[in-house]
Amino acid sequence: MTSYFRNRRFILRNLAVWTSFYLLFMGAQYLGSAKGDYTGYEQTSAGFILLFILFYGHFFICETLFHQKRAAYFLSLLALLAGYLLFIYWLLVRQTAGLFTPAQRAVTVIYLSLFFAITILLSGFYWSALFAGKKIKENTAMQLALQQMANEKMLAEKKFLQLQVNPHFLYNTLNFLYARSLNGDPALSDGIMTLSEIMRYSLQKNEDAKGLVSLEDEVTHLKNVIHIHQLRFSGKLRIVFSVSGNLRKAGILPFVLITPVENALKHGQLNDPLNPVQINLLCDEDKQKIFFSVINAKREGPKERSTGIGLDNTTRRLQWMYGENYSFGISNEKDCFKAQLTVPLYTNT
Repeated sequence: MTSYFRNRRFILRNLAVWTSFYLLFMGAQYLGSAKGDYTGYEQTSAGFILLFILFYGHFFICETLFHQKRAAYFLSLLALLAGYLLFIYWLLVRQTAGLFTPAQRAVTVIYLSLFFAITILLSGFYWSALFAGKKIKENTAMQLALQQMANEKMLAEKKFLQLQVNPHFLYNTLNFLYARSLNGDPALSDGIMTLSEIMRYSLQKNEDAKGLVSLEDEVTHLKNVIHIHQLRFSGKLRIVFSVSGNLRKAGILPFVLITPVENALKHGQLNDPLNPVQINLLCDEDKQKIFFSVINAKREGPKERSTGIGLDNTTRRLQWMYGENYSFGISNEKDCFKAQLTVPLYTNT
């Protein structure tokens, strides 16, 4: 069933219009008919039933087939016409045998054919008007949504520029601390350098005209984040990171891979050698897709509370960049969490 026929307001409005016309014609029939002559009432009622069937039968065919399956639409229209012609044959030949002359039957056929053509045209015009109105509303809503996203992006960029002084200061300070720690603890200098690389990537990521960054750089950023966590826990975290495919020319929306990884690092069981965190990335050039997944065992004991802001933000950014041409989902299974992301494989130029 189509969206129109599931719309209660549409159904009530159309029933009200058809009931009003029916009562109007029956009233005219009452004023013009002789007392006790019910033939006109029967003909008027039969005509309205036939008109209703033809009008909404064609409306339904337009709604379900016209744009998606044009050939099926014309076949359905021919089937509707065939049924109508069979009705005319039954009406003129079987029910009115001997009542009309051949000339009268020819006139009746012409009249009923015009009745069919006009009804189909009116039904088509009505559906076209409703369809055009619906598309105008959808386009208006889409333009408003795009404008809102553009405004949000401008606001985010403005806030980022306002805050950029402090991160740059921190980045330069980390470089200074790294230089002073070279003769001290190697783990300390390694951590400072890795953190410095994370800050550098966050501040200086090179986006192309599409807003994409190199998938290779994004993977390096992920590895740096994981390495920082390994340093925090003396290398005891059980994480398996698998990468397949040619990353060099692939582009991706920045910082969409890090969110599920950070969730796993925050909420997952990280030190079980039998159930390591599994991070898999496949750059499939044949399917022109990038497949990314993170699977982590559930941590026992108290859990950190999560606001879900990172996931919501990632979903909005994916929607803004890829439209409907992506999939991103997180499944809560009995013993583990699974995050799966699929995006188109775009070339980063």
